[in-house]
Amino acid sequence: MNAGPNLVLFDGECAFCTGWVMFLVHRDHHARLRFAPLQGSTARGILARHGFAEPPLRSMILIEDADTATETLTRKSEAALRTFAKLGGAWRAARWLQVFPRALRDAVYDFIAARRHRLSRSTCELPDTRVRARFLP
Repeated sequence: MNAGPNLVLFDGECAFCTGWVMFLVHRDHHARLRFAPLQGSTARGILARHGFAEPPLRSMILIEDADTATETLTRKSEAALRTFAKLGGAWRAARWLQVFPRALRDAVYDFIAARRHRLSRSTCELPDTRVRARFLP
């Protein structure tokens, strides 16, 4: 079990990315995940600790054990697979995709990320009052 919260950083100006976050929210029945846009103050502080001068907008980022001595940052396909595992239950089965080399998984991730604005709806779903507290600035 992690000592700190699990935080998903995402492109808050991308409808596809926001849709992904809402997908996670609806399946995270134990509220294991928190969320913050890459453009916000929460992400800015975390990314600075990990050496990023600018937010990598084409990459979802998972921060495990946020704000602890064991804080870790993963990006792209590894972050997605670890995030699925955090959902628990049958979602952990997605980890089998780790049999593919990270370079291949990240190439697929980058292909989708480069087209994410074309793949999305034009509007974003807003979180209801029950989950708003899990969204950080």
